[in-house]
Amino acid sequence: MLVRALIFDGYVSDPHWVYRWRELEWGARGVAHFYGPEHPASSCRRVMSHILDRLEIEPALRDAWCAMHADELIVHEFRGEWPRSIPREVRRRRVFQVPVRSMWSLGLASEGVERVGTA
Repeated sequence: MLVRALIFDGYVSDPHWVYRWRELEWGARGVAHFYGPEHPASSCRRVMSHILDRLEIEPALRDAWCAMHADELIVHEFRGEWPRSIPREVRRRRVFQVPVRSMWSLGLASEGVERVGTA
């Protein structure tokens, strides 16, 4: 399977993570897409930044764009292998539905955890 890459131009085959918003989807391999100098404490914020890059939303407009789409869900599908260090109940989860608001403002480390849906 090939999906448009989340963190570079082109495509990625057999992604570990697939992110979906509306009819669009992006894939990534490994964990590099979770980390960056701008928001090292929030992997969700970093992923949302990548998605906004792919949507070509200018940095000055990102807060407004995220406020406008705050309740829309970004689907996170994990297709990789969870490390054994991850708790068993988390390893069973494959699909997470996270509101844009949680990804941009709060990340999973805050109240957004309560708002995360699973499938």
